[in-house]
Amino acid sequence: MSVSIPRQALRSSSAVPGRSFSSRSFTAGPALRMSAAPALGPYGGLRGGSGGLGGPSWVPAAGGGITAVTINRSLLAPLDVAVDPELQELRREEKEQIKTLNDKFAAFIDKVRFLEQQNKLLETKWGLLRAQPPPRSALGGLLEGYAGTLRRQLEGLGQERQRLRAELGHVRGLVEEFKAKYEEEINHRTEKENEFVLLKKDVDEAYMSKVELESRLESLTDEINFLRQLYEEVWGSCRSCGRRCRTRPWWCPWTTAASWTWPACWRRCGRSTRTSLAAAVLRLRASTRLSMKS
Repeated sequence: MSVSIPRQALRSSSAVPGRSFSSRSFTAGPALRMSAAPALGPYGGLRGGSGGLGGPSWVPAAGGGITAVTINRSLLAPLDVAVDPELQELRREEKEQIKTLNDKFAAFIDKVRFLEQQNKLLETKWGLLRAQPPPRSALGGLLEGYAGTLRRQLEGLGQERQRLRAELGHVRGLVEEFKAKYEEEINHRTEKENEFVLLKKDVDEAYMSKVELESRLESLTDEINFLRQLYEEVWGSCRSCGRRCRTRPWWCPWTTAASWTWPACWRRCGRSTRTSLAAAVLRLRASTRLSMKS
């Protein structure tokens, strides 16, 4: 006995509205789909049934009437369904994957909605900005002012350049003038150095002459002193000789007693004295020359 149930009345549904699948639903035959979840009517109410007690069930029709339904009791017998653990694991993994994909899809939808809102917000802002008049930019005036400042600085630098060029020419003239003076001073210094060398040579010669003259003066002074002393001694001896000869004519070594006269004794004594003085002077000069040479 087969039971024919309208597909609209026995559509499987999950506990959450809007979902079209359920992990608890299974198919018992080609025309009957049973679900552990309660069936919802088109207006949110239960469709109704006997709860699997084997009695007759009824389903409210779309027009508001009740249609009788007969159920084959042989179909209510428990089925010996061997559940494969691998199949359960696979279904569990599929369920987890579906949950993950659903979460990702929901997040993606939220992100798309957020981006759409941001896009609309940006479009609104862009429209407002386009509707506003363009603001006057102060960049042109700023650049003009900066360019004017640079022009003034350039003019100042040009004037400074002209002034520095004039000053450079003046300094070059001073350098040439000082260079000429320096060369003139160098020549003058060289000339003065040559004159100094000549003067030093003359001074050295004069100093040597002075030393020589001082030496000669010293020697001549010694000679004069010696001659004075010798002359005094000879003169004293002549005077004493004259006194003796005058009182004792026979004692005179220069004349005889008969021919003795004072002038003759004086002449001979003076001649002998001059000869002795000349010999002494020659000896003194010879010794002086030897001392000067040494």
